[in-house]
Amino acid sequence: MSRTHVRTSPWRFRASLTPRGGTSGDAVPDTASPSHAPPTQSDRDRVGPRRQTGCMTSDPTPHPDLTAALDALHQSEQHLLRTVDSLSPDAWGEPSVLPGWSRAHVAAHLALNAEGLAGAVNGLAHDVEVPVYESGEKRDADIEELSQAGPAEIRERLFGAGQALRDALSTLDAAHWGGSIARVPDGPQWSVVEVPATRRREVEIHHADLDAGYSHRDWPGDFAVELLDLATEDHAASPDSPVFTIRATDTIRTWSVGAEQPVVEGTAADLGWWLVGRGRGEGLACDSGLPRLGPWRRTPAPTRAP
Repeated sequence: MSRTHVRTSPWRFRASLTPRGGTSGDAVPDTASPSHAPPTQSDRDRVGPRRQTGCMTSDPTPHPDLTAALDALHQSEQHLLRTVDSLSPDAWGEPSVLPGWSRAHVAAHLALNAEGLAGAVNGLAHDVEVPVYESGEKRDADIEELSQAGPAEIRERLFGAGQALRDALSTLDAAHWGGSIARVPDGPQWSVVEVPATRRREVEIHHADLDAGYSHRDWPGDFAVELLDLATEDHAASPDSPVFTIRATDTIRTWSVGAEQPVVEGTAADLGWWLVGRGRGEGLACDSGLPRLGPWRRTPAPTRAP
């Protein structure tokens, strides 16, 4: 498929949030664009004309690795919905792990995040560039607005948005899976092949942020390891982070963040929670004391084809 995109980071969407006792940001694509229907004329007026594409295949079957990623995302979202359904009406307004955000804010963010991703993916399927969200300011305002709605409305939006994203991804053929979407108008292009893993990261981290019975120690083992792969790479590339090595005691693996010493040890989940700026390093050990982390920021990586 021929699209004149400038590809930079395939899955580096970020919001700056500082968790209680932590130092860094949000989990990944952040959005508040509610459109997940086929692009309208107003969409086309906003994002520009349809781009010419090359020969397209009609085979909608994703690569086997993508099938596994989509299945893992579905399981993570089902677990999230069970937790959301367990919340009493009063519990929605209680604080989450994220300062200034109630549980309703976290759930609203997750709903709007999926809606925006669905809109962008649906735009890609129709060869029209639709950004994930219009601006950071609009994203924040929409989260605040939805967080004030009733629990039933937020839950309905969350459930519907997850389904809309799955539906949008299911329409992509092999050529579109090699495409990209824009986080904001005229912004960087992100590889659509990473959307399932990116969304799963949003779901798993923010599920624990709800502080409603599901914690980082409930993360699937494969997710915790994938998070360590990414977060250590990001900290190694950040000028604000110190150098160290982590050793996951439950996987017998090590990751270098620029130096062999000092070594921080703990379970993969505890290490991941710490690296993304949550908590105070509970469950971790380091002979010289835990390094003082800089903010977790995503860094560019080569685009991967399916």
